[in-house]
Amino acid sequence: MDPTRTFPQAGGQVSESPGQCHSRKSAGTGLPDPSILERARVSAPVWAFAGLLLLLAVARLSEEWNLPLPFCGLKRLTGIPCPFCGSTRCLQACSRLDIAQAVCWNPLTFLACLGVVLWLGVWIADVLFNRRGLSAVRRWLAAPALEPVVIVAVLLNWIYLCLTLP
Repeated sequence: MDPTRTFPQAGGQVSESPGQCHSRKSAGTGLPDPSILERARVSAPVWAFAGLLLLLAVARLSEEWNLPLPFCGLKRLTGIPCPFCGSTRCLQACSRLDIAQAVCWNPLTFLACLGVVLWLGVWIADVLFNRRGLSAVRRWLAAPALEPVVIVAVLLNWIYLCLTLP
């Protein structure tokens, strides 16, 4: 017998099965249980931080083992760095905890790394102290005025890299 199949029970309810809603109305749609969606959304800061740690470990290993750095196709073709040139070297500097050098290589990448760390910190504070700071951060990040700020930040970072990278 298939354990994922659901059978109607008394009162129009459907027996519980993984990833399905508990009412008859939504049982046929295959929508996951909202609590599963909430848990996946809440753990996003943990996954982002784990990804950042993995990137830092790879950057550190590439530096220790003298692996060739990835090259920028735009810079190789045009001589102009892309907005993300220097990100690998920035991550290498972050892995050595050389903050000044990391900011010099690519300020936007450093700010993104710092943002992931702060996001994890807010999430931990929410979990430990039952605060709702993460929802305030989500509202702030969803603000329509944030898009032009991000575009300006990328453009300013690109201008900085064009002026400073060899």
